[in-house]
Parts: sequence; C-alpha cells; structure tokens
Amino acid sequence: MARKAAIIGGGVIGGGWAARFLLNGWDVGVFDPDPEAARKIEAVMANARLALPALSDVPMPPEGTLTFHDTIGEAVEGAEYVQESVSERIDLKKRVYAQLQQANPDVLIGTSTSGFKASDLQEGAPNPAHIIVVHPFNPVYLLPLAEVSGSAANPPEVVEKTVQIMHDIGMFPLVIRHEIDAFIGNRFLEAVWREALWMLKDGIATTEEIDDAIRMGFGLRWGQMGLFETYRIAGGEAGMRHFMAQFGPALKWPWTKLMDVPEFNEELVDLVANQSDAQSGHYTIRELERIRDQNLVGFLRSLKERNWGAGSQSQKHVTVNESLRFLDVLVQIAVKSAALSAPPSAPADGQRWIVGPAPSGLWAGRATQIAAWQDGDWVFYAPKDGWLAWNEATLTSLVFSAGSWTSLIGALLAAGVADTAFTLTDDLDPTKKAVFELSGISTGTTRTFTLPNTTSELAILAGTQTFTGNKTFSGTLTASGTVTVSAAAATIGTSTATATYGLGTGATTTGLTKTVNLGSGGASGSNTVVNIGSATAGAGGTTVVNTPTVTFANAVTQVGMPQANLTAQVLGLGGATADSHNRLSINTPAMLFNNAGAGIEATVNKAAAGNDAAFAFKTGFS
Repeated sequence: MARKAAIIGGGVIGGGWAARFLLNGWDVGVFDPDPEAARKIEAVMANARLALPALSDVPMPPEGTLTFHDTIGEAVEGAEYVQESVSERIDLKKRVYAQLQQANPDVLIGTSTSGFKASDLQEGAPNPAHIIVVHPFNPVYLLPLAEVSGSAANPPEVVEKTVQIMHDIGMFPLVIRHEIDAFIGNRFLEAVWREALWMLKDGIATTEEIDDAIRMGFGLRWGQMGLFETYRIAGGEAGMRHFMAQFGPALKWPWTKLMDVPEFNEELVDLVANQSDAQSGHYTIRELERIRDQNLVGFLRSLKERNWGAGSQSQKHVTVNESLRFLDVLVQIAVKSAALSAPPSAPADGQRWIVGPAPSGLWAGRATQIAAWQDGDWVFYAPKDGWLAWNEATLTSLVFSAGSWTSLIGALLAAGVADTAFTLTDDLDPTKKAVFELSGISTGTTRTFTLPNTTSELAILAGTQTFTGNKTFSGTLTASGTVTVSAAAATIGTSTATATYGLGTGATTTGLTKTVNLGSGGASGSNTVVNIGSATAGAGGTTVVNTPTVTFANAVTQVGMPQANLTAQVLGLGGATADSHNRLSINTPAMLFNNAGAGIEATVNKAAAGNDAAFAFKTGFS
C-alpha cells in the first residue's frame, strides 16, 4: 500500500513538493482553493517527469496517485505527512495548522516557510510538537536540500522522523542546530540579493551582468564546493589559515552595503523588472524552467559521476533508495524477525526486520515494510506483491501479497498450485516449458527422485518417451512405458566385445502374452527387411536361434536363401501326428540337394521300422 502525503498550497513550491513525493511512489492529496491549482501542478509535474528520472540510473518507482480535494480535512485523510506551502503570512499558516490538527491530530506537519521560526508558528497550535520547519529550494523535485528546523517543543523522535521522510524521497535534510530567522541558505541569498540591488540602483551593473558574474564565475565553484572549501583552495598549500591572514583585513574595508538597504519603491521595482525583461523576456517562464532543469540535471549528473557535492546526495538516493529496492525484488531478503513493532536496541549494520503491526517510535507508520539498519540510520523499503523474505527467527519463507506477509507454502496451497512444484521456461522461447508436478503422489507419501550417473545409466523411463534425431545411450536403458524411436536409423547393440542385449526378456507371468514386434507397420506394397545375424551376404560367424517353438501366424509364401545350404540341420515342418497335413510339399521349378562328398544323395527316414515309407517322382516328361 502506497504511503500518502498531503500538500496544502499548490503554488510553485507546493507543486514541486507534490512532484517530489509522487515521483518517489507516494500518493498525494492536494488542497488549494485556487481554481487553476490542478493546471499549475500538472505543468510542474510535466517538467518534473522529464527531469528527476534523468538523474536515476535505475527505473523510478511507480508514480503515486494525485488527487485534489475541496477541504483540508479531505486532503489530509490517511496522510502520513503534510507539507504546508501557503503564502508567507503567519496568521494564515496558523489557521491551516488548526484545521489540519482538528482533522488528523497526530499527523506530522512540515512547513515550507522561508523565514518564520518553528517556535513562532507553533504558538497556539493544539499539538505544537508535530509542527516543524522543512524549508526547500526551488525546484523542489531536483534540488535536494531541505533545511529542518525545530524548536524546544519538538521531541527528538519528531525531528528524526522528519529527517527519515526526507531521506525516503531523496532529499538532503540539513538539521539547523539553533533556531534562526531565514535559516542558513536564505540568509546567504538575502545578503547577495541586497548587494545586487545596490549595484543596480547605483548603476554599477545590470541584472544580466550581475547574473553573468555569478554563473560564469564563483557560482560554478559554489555549486560544487560551497564557500569555505573554495576559500581553502584559495589559500594555496598553506590552506585556510593563510587565506584568513591574507583576506581577513578586507572585513574592515567598505566592500559591502549589507547593513544599508536601498529604499524599496516603484523606481527600484521598475529598474529591476525592466532590465530583467530585457535580459530574459524572450523566454516564457515554462521555457526558462525547462532550461534550468536541463542544466541542473547535467550539472548534477557530472557531480554524481564523481560522488561530489549535491551529486553525492543524488548518488546516495539512487543507490540506497532505488537500486536496493529493485535489487530486493530480484533476490530473497533475509530478515531477523517479522514480529517486532519497535526498533531493536542495538541493530548491526545491514540487519533487516519486517515491521510488525502497530509499530511505534522510528518505525511508526511502517507496518509490513522492510526496516534496514544502514550506516547508522534506518532505511525503509515498501514491499510489492511477490516479494519473498526468509524469516531467520522461524526458518520459514514469506511472500508479500495483498498488503501483508504470509507463509509461502500457505500462499501456494491457497492459490491452488499444490500439484505444481516448479516450472522451467525457455527465455528465448516462452512456449517451451518443463513443469514438475506432484499429482499422483498420495497424501503422506514421499517420492524420491535420484539423478542418474550419466557415465553408466541414462535413467529409468516411465510413461511414453519419444527420441528423435541422434541419441547415444552408453549405459543401461530401462523403460517401463513406451519408447518410440522416430529416427531413420536406430541401432541397439554396437559393442564389439562379448555382450548381451535383450528385447522382451522380462519373466512373463504364466497365462500372459508378451509381444515383440520387429519390422511391423509396413504398408501394402512396401518391403520390410529384418536381419538376424550379419546383414552382409556370405559373412562368417554363426547365428543361433534358441526357442522351444516358433509359430508363424500367417502363411509363409517364400523363404529366400540365395545359394544357401541347410547343412547338418533338422528341418521339421508339419505336425507330430500323421494326418493330411503331416507332409512336406515342395513346389519349385528346381530343387538341388548338394552334398560336398563324391555324390548326390537324398535320404528319407521313416519314424519306425513298421511305418511305410514312399518316395515318388512324377515328372512332366516321358
């Protein structure tokens, strides 16, 4: 289930926050009475969808759902976090907090105020502990800095939770040590802004010239090293102490008018606005935003490749929050337990837990998520359907489905796939599948399958097996079912040493019939040749056929033995009892009895001395 944030105020900053949350997988509910709010936020989203994913080296999580609401109460319903970004009027902000805490008393509220202290904003609130400053920089969906500033009314766990949420959406939370108006970043911007206004008013430089001085010079250094690291380099090998000694006296020189503000009047406004129009008026605001975003993406990616400055935060966001999240989809997670609802007291780096029901402390609102202790901080992963986890405490596999973790075996049984243990599918051809099923195994029965020793035994084949193409079995082939060989040639028994090959050699039970077919299946007009012994005419060797009885089921019309001799053989044809069929009838144009001795002889033996024996010749000539 996606986490939800509420955005109150959908202007430039509020729209940027909405984009930041949505593109990191959160659902967002927006309240803004401006009838153009939806259009404006969609324009910001269009820019954000082009920019933020370009920083990521892995796919972004699925975009959350954006909804607009008519009341603050509807927008905050079910929200884990609220970002208030209404106009910079303290009375308006306080009215918003009252409505938010009436609708959702314990929700954490971050304010985008540019300068109000948290203690000022908390005055009169029903629950001041849950109101805290979270000041971003525009564009919120690209620039990672979020200045987090609380007061004495904010307990440490509120600050920690705020920091964690910022981490979760890829921000860089900078906790302000002490409350101060305008925080850190805006105080620097204010100083530069005041000095720039003086130079404009005094005619020293135009808006474009001032911008050029920043973007062509020190702005590039600040963007990747900041102020003090830049000046440390300026001190040369002697470092910062040398820089301070060299430039410290300049603090007394009249180089700045920071404490003297130019009068703010229509003349100053016209001066700034007219020069700005001349500088950039040929671009629309949306065009300038896209140019800015593309430049920032390129700059951040360059820093990211070197793991430096804001690029290091971008890299951390991708590798910790995204790469591991997607990696966890592919590999099984091992968790210490799925029963804890509060963080353990002394976690070890890299250990993980599935957050249990009704979580508290730093785990509040994280039920069913994976809590990982990494680099001294908690990192959370929202599971997706199909994620697997190994529970080390119970030694069981869990699967995440429909918002909860359940036993993997139980889920398989509930899904009705108990008879299919696994399926192998060819990646290149998904139509090729091998399914291992458990059907046919009765309850309480264990069937053991042993892989064959391929050097001596193929396997025991059960059922119907079909072999096509060239197959060589050099061991034992035992088939209890049907084996069909469809190749053009099949050879059984190729050994040149003493060997025994059997077809139909099983001990058939009395009364049963075993059929061994050789050369069956020939169609009318075809020839079937069955060679027993050598297939080469005149080859040497002896073929012995041992059988009690040979019965020909059909009439034998021809026995062809070209130039063959029946020597020293007893050829018995007919029955054992004298009857009309107990005779040998040879109808042939010629019959040659050939004896290797001196003459030709034919011997007719009668069964006993009392039996008649007759030998008649009938010729067709006189």
